[in-house]
Amino acid sequence: MLIVEDERIVARDLQRTLLGFGYDAFAIAASCEEAMARAAEKCPAVVLMDIRIKGALDGIATARMLRDRFATVVVYLTSHADPDTLQRATATEPSGYLQKPVRPAELRSAIEISLHKRTAEARWRDRARWIESTLDSLEDAVVAVDPDGKILELNQVVANWLGK
Repeated sequence: MLIVEDERIVARDLQRTLLGFGYDAFAIAASCEEAMARAAEKCPAVVLMDIRIKGALDGIATARMLRDRFATVVVYLTSHADPDTLQRATATEPSGYLQKPVRPAELRSAIEISLHKRTAEARWRDRARWIESTLDSLEDAVVAVDPDGKILELNQVVANWLGK
């Protein structure tokens, strides 16, 4: 588990709490650059993310980068709940959004849900790859469309016909 929090005292307290729960809270980062470096060392299953962190990029931008590069799930821990911040954070599909100060029981629940979400998303990605592989192995053309006729999926046979 990676903690991205620029207030060192808060970060250390979170780390102690997580270790007490039995989680591997292996690193603390205070900026986007530091978070990306720590995640590259040991891909975290869950990232606890403050929204206001050091550096040019905030926690929301950092969460998006971590999700895209490492398929992590994020739980925001923040004192910011204004509508604009909440809307930006929601766009990153977090597993949780907890207001500071965070109660240990709420934190544990958010982490458990996040771990479950990560497992479910991995199963979904595996299933999607299997379906895509199966469709591409067919010699027949397969096209899936929505009720309006918009193409949702097509297999490699159709892609070849279309020159894609």
